Amino acid sequence: MDLCPKTEKCPIFIGGVLQRPESEEIYRKLYCKAGKDKYTTCKRYIVSNMTTKQIPNNVMPNCYKTIDEIINEMENQA
Repeated sequence: MDLCPKTEKCPIFIGGVLQRPESEEIYRKLYCKAGKDKYTTCKRYIVSNMTTKQIPNNVMPNCYKTIDEIINEMENQA
């Protein structure tokens, strides 16, 4: 299985971010455990490769915001 290399620190993979553990498992299957072609499309993965800041827990792998919007929001909250 080709796991996302960010799983050790990813709150989606670790769990406890969403109210329903079933929802987290769906994200894990669709992104974290689905191989490089999928985890490289995860917004958390992409943003984590562009910044050293911690990504907010409310940023989901399929977030509707653009990468630039996410990063700008992170920078404005610092």
